[in-house]
Amino acid sequence: KSRTSLFFFSSPSPAFIFHLRAHSHLSPISSSSLLRPSPFTTRPNTHPKTMATSMMQHNKYQDEQQDQVLLDEQKQNIWKLLTAPTNRTKSAAAAAEPTADDVAQQEELLADFVRHVKNTIAIPPQNPEKISNAVVYRALTLVLRDKLLERFHATHKHFEEQGVKETSYLSLEFLIGRSMQNTISNLELLSEYAQAMKRLGYKLEDLYEEECDAGLGNGGLGRLAACFMDSLATLNYPAWGYGLRYTYGIFTQKVVDGYQVETADAWLT
Repeated sequence: KSRTSLFFFSSPSPAFIFHLRAHSHLSPISSSSLLRPSPFTTRPNTHPKTMATSMMQHNKYQDEQQDQVLLDEQKQNIWKLLTAPTNRTKSAAAAAEPTADDVAQQEELLADFVRHVKNTIAIPPQNPEKISNAVVYRALTLVLRDKLLERFHATHKHFEEQGVKETSYLSLEFLIGRSMQNTISNLELLSEYAQAMKRLGYKLEDLYEEECDAGLGNGGLGRLAACFMDSLATLNYPAWGYGLRYTYGIFTQKVVDGYQVETADAWLT
């Protein structure tokens, strides 16, 4: 029996479980650029230091080329899904010895993933170059949000039918950290999601890094509040956590030229 902790904070917009971090976009390289020789091998130099530096630069150049090829492959995999006809059973053979339930979970995930890429994030099939790690991360969080809301509504309906009392916990801070990995684990879908992303050429570990800590609190009191809510959910108590959703997070303090300077934490952008 899985458990899930939900945190909803006061906001004029619908509750959004995850967020998108600003990212840089890598443009795909052309096939002709792959045929050009490395700029670091045009003229040999026998000096040891020069040779070592040249070798390091050459290795870095090769690593960048390999990363770009991998990025192009990932985008091609998603592009095939975006342009493929709707059928949740044809790609089942791509999984390595999965059970029938595993295949069904993966196909459902990929179908929901494509739906959010197309309709929610609004990336057309003819523009696969716009799909970055951050886009994949955001689409996956939307899939997870749908899963959580299904359980949220079912749980709330159950409590209303039973007429139970509900507990409210008020705290100005909630130090919940990152949510994606914890959510997938609590849904008991870690293996299925990992295999589905692997079929697209992505690792869940890399997508975890796209998420930054929620700017809802810091320090011991914030962590204590998060632990309280997690324990209440684990013990199946009907409880709500109420707090403040800081638009610019918990500000960062720095000392510049002997003076304290505060900077905003735009964690929702």
